[in-house]
Amino acid sequence: MPEKGYLCNVVMTFNTEQQQVIEATGGCHLVLAPPGCGKTAVLAERIVWAHEHGEEFADMACLTFTNRASRGMKERIYERMGNVKGLDALFVGNVHRFCSRFLFENGIVPEHTAVIDNDTSFSIMADFLGEDELKVLGDNKDRQRYSQILNLQHLMYQCEHRYPSKLMVHRDAMQPSALKELCIAFRLPYTQDSSITLYHQASLFLDEHALLSREAAALLLSLNAARQYELYKLQNDLMDFEDLLLKTYDMLVQYDATESHHAEQLEAHPIKKLKWLQIDEVQDLNPLQLAIIDGFTDTEATVVYLGDTQQAIFSFMGAQTDTLTLLKERCGEGHFHNFFVNYRSPQYLLDVFNQYGEQQLGIAHDLLPSTQNKTEKQVGDLQFLEADTNVDEANIVAHEVRRIYEQYPDDTVAVIVAFNSDADDVSGALQTLPHFKISGIDCFSTPEVRLLLAHLSVVSMEQNFIAWSHLFTGLHVYTSNSASRQFVRQVMELALSPVDFLDYEGSTYLSEFVKVYEKQDVVVFDTETTGLNVFEDDVAQIAAVKVRQGRVIEELNIFIETERTIPEMLGEVVNPLVEEYAAQPHLSHQEALQRFVDFSRGCAILGHNATYDYQIMEHNMQRYAPDLSMYRLWPSYFDSLKMARLLRPRLKSYKLKDLLVQLGLEGHNSHLANDDILATNSLMIYCYDRARSIVGRQQEFIRRHQKTIDRFRHLYADLYQHSRSRLYVQSGITPLSAELQYTFDYLRDIGRIGHMPKLPYIIRYIEQELISSASGLSLVDQLHRHIQDLTTMKEADLCGASSMTDRVFVSTVHKAKGLEFDHVIVYDAVEGKYPSVYADTESGGQEEARKFYVAISRARKRLTISFCHNSITRWGRSYPKQLTRYMASIRQFFA
Repeated sequence: MPEKGYLCNVVMTFNTEQQQVIEATGGCHLVLAPPGCGKTAVLAERIVWAHEHGEEFADMACLTFTNRASRGMKERIYERMGNVKGLDALFVGNVHRFCSRFLFENGIVPEHTAVIDNDTSFSIMADFLGEDELKVLGDNKDRQRYSQILNLQHLMYQCEHRYPSKLMVHRDAMQPSALKELCIAFRLPYTQDSSITLYHQASLFLDEHALLSREAAALLLSLNAARQYELYKLQNDLMDFEDLLLKTYDMLVQYDATESHHAEQLEAHPIKKLKWLQIDEVQDLNPLQLAIIDGFTDTEATVVYLGDTQQAIFSFMGAQTDTLTLLKERCGEGHFHNFFVNYRSPQYLLDVFNQYGEQQLGIAHDLLPSTQNKTEKQVGDLQFLEADTNVDEANIVAHEVRRIYEQYPDDTVAVIVAFNSDADDVSGALQTLPHFKISGIDCFSTPEVRLLLAHLSVVSMEQNFIAWSHLFTGLHVYTSNSASRQFVRQVMELALSPVDFLDYEGSTYLSEFVKVYEKQDVVVFDTETTGLNVFEDDVAQIAAVKVRQGRVIEELNIFIETERTIPEMLGEVVNPLVEEYAAQPHLSHQEALQRFVDFSRGCAILGHNATYDYQIMEHNMQRYAPDLSMYRLWPSYFDSLKMARLLRPRLKSYKLKDLLVQLGLEGHNSHLANDDILATNSLMIYCYDRARSIVGRQQEFIRRHQKTIDRFRHLYADLYQHSRSRLYVQSGITPLSAELQYTFDYLRDIGRIGHMPKLPYIIRYIEQELISSASGLSLVDQLHRHIQDLTTMKEADLCGASSMTDRVFVSTVHKAKGLEFDHVIVYDAVEGKYPSVYADTESGGQEEARKFYVAISRARKRLTISFCHNSITRWGRSYPKQLTRYMASIRQFFA
């Protein structure tokens, strides 16, 4: 009998192979899971089963290749388990996000380091190459050239750090013949060390004006641009996505060396080994990503790899087709599983997929899936459309899409294309028929969406160099990203924040602090609470010292009666408040809050991470002492956390205990408020000493750039202050989507943003897919939980969501991977596209065959192949075209 699991109140039935994978424990297991086999449900059920059998969520990880896959997995897990205690400790995401979390949470990179996308990388490189960044970003050939420079920089990093040959990615970024020519021209031996020399000294070699071939000259220019790009990232605390992998791998190598020779140093760089992992779409991971996963895997861990050789189409990102073979050998006998049942496709479609897999991809017959869906094939379910010219083909396909759209009102239809230009042709032919195009520049990469998200990013995290740079460009304060980045960097080097220009005229945050410190008493305060929810948790302890120019003149330490439970543990540390609280007398909420107000009245207030203490005090006052209000009594406050970030921007951690060590300050961060305020006072004195030496230079900078600052304030102050004022307001509507819509309306009204046809899709996605009961009801909570989701989204994420209302899609093959549609039309299935004219190697041809498989296997019900006999160029020339070779094995299925 099949085993059963429960999704909400619906019984799910798993077959024998699926149940074996769900219960797989011990060692490594490889699962081949072709499309439609119920893999996502199995992945969710594995987590339920493992947790029920003693695995802790904190020891588990679910790794995927794309953000879309991780979101789908996360949604299924939460549907299956609800908000079970501790589920937030389970990591679900792609390898890049896993590495990012590791680097930032462990203080390996400075806290304010910004992670940049490819468009920002290209913009930076355009500066060094003296090219128009807008032209580069809009031209596919330029983007490919810049991608090679980006890959070259990462390759050179790996060469310099002596990565094992089998782990080096992007080796095709440097042509051996061009490198050899450069070595000869500059009298260097043809070695890896010489390539590193050329990389570091490329600018000097360029000055020698050696006689070089076009390929060698291009490589030397690329080496120089790559080196300048690397230096720029180092100087500005930037990392791109590949850097996340490289830095993480470096730390793993360092950890292994330390473990072998200096065990006593391990506490400085702890690496938590995982005891339970499942890795999806493993065929799309490159060897470096797999090595990183291995580095975090406990020797006794259970590891399940899931993949599909038929869908390995990401070699341009370093993935290798023999990965599954290597993993099969690693897993060994008895740990290889295959899902044989396809739950999605009717028999007539599966026959097409299986025959293609067997004859074109070399899949063994006994590994091909079967189906119990015996739906009879109808006329048009598998069809072939021929046209004389490409113009005719686009119109015929558009006519067919319209017919399907009208005849099947509940179904989706997608036209899958090989190139972005094909998507444009089909989209143009569809004319007024509503459709969603997924090709070319992603909507989340457009200047308009980047501007909206930059605003939300700086509201969420003030020290965001790249987001501020996008804002200065998007608001037209500066005309180029380069100029904006240069200005924002100057601002931050002077311990300024662009927020200073919005909150003050002629002053700054640090200037105001220095004035207050010198002329007014400051109350340094801290709270200990029953939890981290500022809206619901209680303050259990308030401690404060009144300070006059660094000298403590009065103290306050009170404990407050609460019916809420004080947590016994703070992470992995015993909470000292539990014992201290039990030993102390307690005041009522009303009396304690009034005592603090009386103690602090007439003084400025300051804390470390003061926003949290300020807000939880305010909401405690709203509940227990409505006559009092932090907002009314202290409309402004100072935060030593913000000051430390401004004054020492490159520290790796700004936790109070870490600052005491890094800055050599007196004090003890014990997690008791009366101890923590003394430590905060030491930090305040340190900040004052540094701030007073820089405020003069801040004023001089403001005077020199007054016109720019005034323009920025005029355009942006109202919007920023509005969003900031909404952070701690709980709302029945979705505050994140509401603020995004408000931001768009504001920027449109001031002429800084135009029509955005895809904004409603993003709004609906936030409201219907992204926000859950765990997201909170305030803007601050929803930003904290989801800003990274938004800034890493792609428009393909919108397509697989239930919030999508369109039924017609036009997509390139790569962007359609992971999606499925009722009807699929594979457009212009001809030689030169399948395989691509650019795929001239044997392995490239194999990948092209798999790409065609991905295209046809997006279909749930009906599949159409279209092609034309002749192509007419825009100059009127005509040349013949041939049906793709990949149709030979399946042509007989199509009418």
